[in-house]
Amino acid sequence: MSKSTRTLFAAPKSIRTLFVTPKSTRPLFVTPHVARTLFVIPQAALTLFVIAAAVELIGVATDIQSLQWIAKPLLAPLLIWFVLTNHGGRLLVAALAFATAGDIALLIPGQLWFLLGMAAFLGTQIALTIAFVSQRRPKIWTVVGYVTLWAAVNAALWSQLGALRVPILVYSVALTAMACAATAVSARTGAGGTLFLLSDLLIGVGAANMDFPGRDLVVMSTYAAALYLITTGSAVNARAGEADTSEADTSEADGPAPPAHHCSARPSGSRHPAQPASPETAPQSGPNRNPARPARPSDHHADTAR
Repeated sequence: MSKSTRTLFAAPKSIRTLFVTPKSTRPLFVTPHVARTLFVIPQAALTLFVIAAAVELIGVATDIQSLQWIAKPLLAPLLIWFVLTNHGGRLLVAALAFATAGDIALLIPGQLWFLLGMAAFLGTQIALTIAFVSQRRPKIWTVVGYVTLWAAVNAALWSQLGALRVPILVYSVALTAMACAATAVSARTGAGGTLFLLSDLLIGVGAANMDFPGRDLVVMSTYAAALYLITTGSAVNARAGEADTSEADTSEADGPAPPAHHCSARPSGSRHPAQPASPETAPQSGPNRNPARPARPSDHHADTAR
């Protein structure tokens, strides 16, 4: 393989950090070659998601149930695949897992399955809201706007919902909170949250017997776009956060620069200057470092006495 080809297929630093770990902690099946191969997985997952979404939209437009059963249950799992190979968080994976259960439940006709699907998507909204709020809080004017929208829509549909009033009211609170929190994360994630809100709003319109031609197609297209934008937006934001954390850790590891001069001698002007050596310890000059001790006065008197 040429040098240019190796460079083309070399895994980026984030992927190498995830999969190419020290041998003491790296799984046996993860080798550098596998890590380079896994670099193409996120793009493959998104490509397959787009294909599955297109098949699902064709099935909805033509009312072919078999196409919907094939494609719709694959949408969220393909995005889970993308998240797991892009340092995604557990809450996002949990939200997409709940969405998978909700998609399957809503394929089955009947009010019971509709309620089960709503319960599954309630888990999706709660997981996404916690994930978004943990990163950044939305602005107060955004909260006021979404609360006003929630109250207006529920007031407009309340008389038409019948037995579904309370379940839809509870679900709409979580849905609106998620859409509001998504606006604080990034523009892409905020757009995804708004499309999710619009998609489920149209489902509520259908539950209130206020149908219109092409509603199912609009519901599905906005839902698929919402999943795509929320997932990719969250992945981009997670990578940016990891890059900031990595830079901060590197700065802390490097520590402050060492002083230009580092010596043990006290500087001039110190309150405690170095003391001169005592005569006993000071080195003697000349060949004899231990000269004879001079006679003391007491010795002279002793000699005189003798």
